[in-house]
Amino acid sequence: MKKILMVLLAMVILGGCTLARSDLTLVSTRNVDLSRMAELEKDRVRVEGSDTKHIIIFVPTKQAPNIKGAIDEGLQCKPGCVALVDVVAEYKFWYIPLIYGQERWDIEGTCLIDPRYEKPRK
Repeated sequence: MKKILMVLLAMVILGGCTLARSDLTLVSTRNVDLSRMAELEKDRVRVEGSDTKHIIIFVPTKQAPNIKGAIDEGLQCKPGCVALVDVVAEYKFWYIPLIYGQERWDIEGTCLIDPRYEKPRK
């Protein structure tokens, strides 16, 4: 019985959680001219972005992570990406008391690319 309680206690202490999961149709942190939506090209590859805060002992390394930071990172994955479509957003955290932990927002979506963006020359 003692071993079972120790295993359950370890699972609770070392476990992580996903608190929020959202499915979003269109998301951007940039100004997007909606009258030009028909001109934007949908990319075939999905991109990912995250915003993470580390917790060392009990001291956070920065302010709370936010979904805006994760979206910004996703938009920077492709040149000319102005918005993400079919987005899945998740908030996750885990913490080992008085040792280390993480708090983070993860997003995954497909880029909408503005063809007017000048592609870099090779």
